[in-house]
Amino acid sequence: MKRWPAALVLVLTLVLTGASGCSSPGLHLGLGVALTLRFDGAVAPADIARVVAFAYHTTGEAFDSTVMLGRPAERVEHLVYRPLATTRSLSIAVSALDGTGTSIARGTTATLALGSGQTIDAEALLTAVASGQDLGQEDMGQDLATSDAAGDLSTPDLAQPLCPSGAFCDGFEAGLGPTWGRDTTAGTIGTDAVHVHLGAYALHLHYDALPASSTSKAQITTSEPFATARPDFWVRAYVWAASPLPDALNYFTAYQSAAPYGTMGLQLYLGTFALYNNVNSANKFVATVVPVPQDKWFCIEWHVTIGNPGTITMALDGVDTGVSQGGDTLSGPGLGYFLLGNSMSTTATTTQPAHDVWFDDLVFSSARVGCE
Repeated sequence: MKRWPAALVLVLTLVLTGASGCSSPGLHLGLGVALTLRFDGAVAPADIARVVAFAYHTTGEAFDSTVMLGRPAERVEHLVYRPLATTRSLSIAVSALDGTGTSIARGTTATLALGSGQTIDAEALLTAVASGQDLGQEDMGQDLATSDAAGDLSTPDLAQPLCPSGAFCDGFEAGLGPTWGRDTTAGTIGTDAVHVHLGAYALHLHYDALPASSTSKAQITTSEPFATARPDFWVRAYVWAASPLPDALNYFTAYQSAAPYGTMGLQLYLGTFALYNNVNSANKFVATVVPVPQDKWFCIEWHVTIGNPGTITMALDGVDTGVSQGGDTLSGPGLGYFLLGNSMSTTATTTQPAHDVWFDDLVFSSARVGCE
């Protein structure tokens, strides 16, 4: 089997801007790092499907990751990061993944001191990973400010800087553990690497095509987010909705812990987003004119203020839509369960095509975390 020559390197350019700035691949704007990746001779180039990199401020705060598709020998891309405007030092952790999303080589730079408007050179040696651990943003989340270029990224007790204190988070890197219950009818639930926002895996819900008068269900449920009392809450997730879209499908649902099991949620409805609330018997439904993006990642945020009256709002890709739903979000036994996905149905005169949707980087918290 062909191996990497010891001298073979891959050069990537990382462009960094302030938090309010933006940049385009290939343009040197503001702070920059020209990163050279050197691969261990034990790593076979044919085994590498993609490379993932994470940049960390010295406080351990993670920034965007960019996945380089294709083997390094075939394609070189610019990796773009958007750190805090005050960032003047960081470390970069890199992992090479095989076709299953398993990390087969890892490395990290030393802590890099950045000057204003400066582009500096750095390198990371990626050595073979014998254990074959999966790579996820949590797995790379140790405080790199205290590690050196040969830092051990396989330490099991690593910090998770992207999950705020007291929040419930899941990037689905370890599949679906005991936290989640599953419910399927003419559908499937799993994690895969077909579409991934960060890390190596995302949750994949599949709904079978439906003839008239039938139902397809694929949903996961947990009570963990409501183990902490919250006067209001924010739910953030990245979603990939494959075309064509069904007529209706719930993305987020919260429902009461006991009868009458009133619900509230954020859903897809006839190509646009919609909010609904039937906590106090009467079903209050607010359609929007905001279209649901298709065949690409988008970020949705759902904000619920508990009260009578309470409020329910949503944002798309970090921008508030201006859609607000009032009404009672308080009465009854209280919210106790959270769902991702739900069911789609047909009437006696309608049919539905098969549909696939992916979820990644879920955060359920008492404060807004925003989109990257």
